[in-house]
This record gives sequence, structure tokens and C-alpha cells, in this order.
Amino acid sequence: MARGAGRRAELLLARGALLADRLHDLKGAYACYVEAAAASPTPDTFACVASVAMDLGRFDEAAAALERRIELLPREDDWARGETLARLGAVRRHQGRDRAARDAFRQAAAVLKEGTLWAEMLRRQVELALVAGDPVDALAALKTLAEANGASSADLAQLAELKAALGTAVTVVQPGAASPAAEALSEAAPEAMGPTARTTLRLSSRTSRREAAPEEAAPE
Repeated sequence: MARGAGRRAELLLARGALLADRLHDLKGAYACYVEAAAASPTPDTFACVASVAMDLGRFDEAAAALERRIELLPREDDWARGETLARLGAVRRHQGRDRAARDAFRQAAAVLKEGTLWAEMLRRQVELALVAGDPVDALAALKTLAEANGASSADLAQLAELKAALGTAVTVVQPGAASPAAEALSEAAPEAMGPTARTTLRLSSRTSRREAAPEEAAPE
């Protein structure tokens, strides 16, 4: 029975590949891959489902297939697990779920530990951390790159910029006063700042406004 299901899955995968690659029938290929995964739920069948689902823009289905693939992968297969987590992170970004994407990229980096994809996962983590207003997480990822000698010159420049910005951005300021980081960074025109400095400036400005709000709202 299991052998028959496996053979059927192989035929469905072959037909799906033909439909996708030769006939450009992605919907037909997707149907074949889904049926193959039902007949023989393996990491390979779910990888096929996820790949075509992404091409079709069916990101919910792609994410579900990738998560199922991760469950089925052998624990010792770090590369496949890391690569699948990287793809899951990309799908989460398409879904607009940046926090989930950052978590997937972080997990991928933790599994991979080294190499080109590992470094790219840390860079994606930095990007999303800055978008989310979490420069501390971005700094940690950049430090990991630098300490492992995996940082490019651009990474090192961003690390230095972020460390300099955070060194003053965390200073406690009086309510209603701009933070030293915001004042220092605002001396340069926005187009002259690096992206990290611009992000830190926005964070510092928001922090100052939040600290000033209770004073403004207090009755005289």
C-alpha cells in the first residue's frame, strides 16, 4: 500500500513538473503537487507544493507547505532546515507579517551557523529590525556577522553607524527636550545620513514625544 502511494506520488510529481516547466500550467502543476503530498507526505513533495504556491501568489498555502516540510525534515539536515526557514521568512514578508518573517530569518541563521545564506539571513534580520524600530536587535545581528568574520564593508559601516547612533539615543532626556541623538543626527541633511542613522533619528524623536506627552496632558 505504501509502495503504491509512493509510486503514485512520483508520477504526480513528474506530471506536475511537466505542466509547470513545459506547459507553464502552474495551476495544473499545483493540483498535482498537492495530490502527491497527500499520497506521500515527504519534505520533497511539500517543497514542490510551496514552490508553485509562491509562483501563484498563494502565500498562505506556501507557508503551510513550508511549515509541514520543516516538520518532516530530519533533525540533522541543518542546511535543508535553514533553507526552508529562509523561504518561509520570504513568504511571511509577502504576507505582510514582518515580525514572523524576522523570527524565521533568525531561526534560519541559528540553524545554518555559517555561509552565504547564513549571512544573508542576518542581514534580513537587521533590515526588519530597523523597520520595526528595534535597533538593538539589528545591532546584535550585525555584531554576530562581524564576530564571525562574515561582515562585508557595508555591514561594518552600518555597525559603526548604528553603534554611534545608539550611544547617544539611549541617553535619558528631560520631557519636551529633543534627545542628544536626535539633535546630533538632525544636523546632517536626511539625504546625507545613512539609513541606520535616519531610523535612529525617527526612534529618538518618537521617544522624546512619548516622554513629553504626560507633561502636556497634565492639568495646570
